[in-house]
Amino acid sequence: FANAVSLTSDNLPRQIANAHTIFNVIVTLIMFPLLGVIVYVATKIIRGEDLPFDFRVRYLDERLLNAPIIALTQADKEVKRIAQLVVGMLERAEAAFMKNDEKSMRIVFERETAIDELCRSVEKYLDKVPMSRLNESGFRKSVALIHTLTDIERIADHSDNFAVAAREKIKSGIKFSPQAQEELQLVFNKVRKMYESVVQALNANDKEMAKVILKMEDEINQLESKFREEHINRLKKGICLPEADVIFTESMRNLERIGDHSDNVAHSILTE
Repeated sequence: FANAVSLTSDNLPRQIANAHTIFNVIVTLIMFPLLGVIVYVATKIIRGEDLPFDFRVRYLDERLLNAPIIALTQADKEVKRIAQLVVGMLERAEAAFMKNDEKSMRIVFERETAIDELCRSVEKYLDKVPMSRLNESGFRKSVALIHTLTDIERIADHSDNFAVAAREKIKSGIKFSPQAQEELQLVFNKVRKMYESVVQALNANDKEMAKVILKMEDEINQLESKFREEHINRLKKGICLPEADVIFTESMRNLERIGDHSDNVAHSILTE
């Protein structure tokens, strides 16, 4: 390497500068093919939700509105991307609420605002798609996209509600009984699994999985009703504190509503 660098110039300072340049070029050529691997490893080492997200629309291009089917395809990609972002938001909402994780609480608040803006952008784009130029299949697709986007946005809203509840819990020092904590965690687990299944079914247009999701929603409704009754019994026995009543009841309701909206998305997959 030293011999090669010496051939580039008779001037020593210039040789040193050239050596740095040649070294950087060689390293770049070696590392460039490995960039994908490096990014993959980095995302495994660092939790994905801690990395900065680009909340600008990624797939929408108004120049494609003259080709409505292609425009819908791009909108579909954007809706699926938003759905995936809400997976991380729901996980953060759970950590904020169940563990009083203030960092997760702040992240949920930030992402709810960003996701609202993304949804507005997709809605405006879909409004510009010339429906008169779509065939029946394309029209059904556009309607399904609008409904799915609305349900995903509502799931983000309910996730935000958990961050609000977490803030109230922390501020007021409210604690749940062990039984209430266990019940909430059980329903959270089922709702999270249901929504993750919805996103998977949405990405693959998997109608069989969509049918399974419909059964999950029934189970969540039954658990919400059962645990609400058990909570009332604990209040009567003095096991649960009255100040925790509103937050527990509203939280169960929020979880049940996330299940409802996930169920709606599953229905959209089946009817598309």
